[in-house]
Amino acid sequence: GPFSAAVQLWALAIFVSTVFGFPLGLTILAVGGITIFYSASGGSWAVIATDFVQAIVLYGITLLAGFLAWQAVGGFSGFFAQIETQGLERTFSFFKEAGQYPSNRYTWGWAAVIFMMQLIGQVQLTSATRYLSAKDGREASRAAWLAFGLMAVGSAVWFFPPMVARLLFAEEVMAMPIQDPATAAYAVAAQNLLPNGLMGVLIAAMFAATMSSMDSGLAGQTSIIVRNIIPRVRERLGMQEMSDKVQLRLCRWISITIGILIILAALLLAKQTRFVLFDAFLTLASVIGAPLGLPLLAGLLLRRLHSWSYFLIFFASAIPSAYSILVEATGGAAWTVQERGGWVLIWGGSATLLSWLLRQRASAKHQAREMAFFNQLFTPVDFEAEIGGARDHEQARLLGRSATAMGALLFGFLWVPNEPAARWQIAALAATVLSLGILLWWYGRKRHEDTPSSGKSAAPGLEPATRDS
Repeated sequence: GPFSAAVQLWALAIFVSTVFGFPLGLTILAVGGITIFYSASGGSWAVIATDFVQAIVLYGITLLAGFLAWQAVGGFSGFFAQIETQGLERTFSFFKEAGQYPSNRYTWGWAAVIFMMQLIGQVQLTSATRYLSAKDGREASRAAWLAFGLMAVGSAVWFFPPMVARLLFAEEVMAMPIQDPATAAYAVAAQNLLPNGLMGVLIAAMFAATMSSMDSGLAGQTSIIVRNIIPRVRERLGMQEMSDKVQLRLCRWISITIGILIILAALLLAKQTRFVLFDAFLTLASVIGAPLGLPLLAGLLLRRLHSWSYFLIFFASAIPSAYSILVEATGGAAWTVQERGGWVLIWGGSATLLSWLLRQRASAKHQAREMAFFNQLFTPVDFEAEIGGARDHEQARLLGRSATAMGALLFGFLWVPNEPAARWQIAALAATVLSLGILLWWYGRKRHEDTPSSGKSAAPGLEPATRDS
């Protein structure tokens, strides 16, 4: 978790240094310090609230950047004409030929392994907070469908500006004084296409997005330590349960410690020259993420496994990763991501099959725990009976007011000198954010008037699954 957050912090530092010329190290220290402060002071509710408001602004401005990139290149017909004119058909093919890129990246085999690693990464509990913190199963399902829709649209919206930068601003991109200039393609496209003033809004939104990734890592790792690991250790040592106040204080100190580790890791990544950003992310996913996540995926898909299945699958999956690192450390040929990931899947899959075959050897106690787990997993959450005191309306009104204020402030950019068309673009962005904020505020107020008080109280953001974490 901390390593993944460090990679994302490094990515933001590259973007900001491209636009403003700030030193990488200074950017990492500043953003990391701000994130530690509000994660340690506000907890999960602060994280979720800031995530929501920055998502509205970021999605709106990236939609605008995608539209302007489409307009600049002459629409889809102009896009394909530019590819043909510049002779870049092979470069822009969806899957590349073997040998076209180093380490056979972007081939069918590479894509298949990357897909599986992403699947494994998304089923981990730290990645599932958006669903586990929902009020009940219906809300979690809605969140999943919303994430699916936004990602389906967002994938096209986010990738289009860098591709247009390759066609229209290639020399400017390659002139960037960073290790991997192509990493700055989106920043260059945004600088050239967005109206005056909105580049700062995009940077602010990207700051918030990266900080949300960091603070999600902080909150997730801290909760695992405080609510899962420490209570078990204290239980084994015969110590009494910690009070809520002690746990809260412990959470803050652990958040600060992990935050410092994230900043240090990001600084080390910024100084090294072996990996570029994209390769660092994929290497991290194949070396650490896949072995850790594969047992969880197996445990969700298969109801009957041996009691030692997690350790069996994990250590089997870790063997290829450890071997590949040993080979490289001793001067051997470096493994590609798809080679390492493929062997992790093969070894992990074989260990999963073995665990399934040995399922009958599991103790009766373990089988009873398995049955209880899956019974609970498929039992719908009855929020009113289990918790009660829903705070939906209060949360909606608070976030609605924040989004409304953000939309109103965006109208201030109309005073920045721009062409008439650019002013209309700014007005459209501001009106979108403002409208969403007003709708959310109106919904919260209406629900507050329609919903009778149940007499129970729950802190904002602390729904059943979050407490159980």
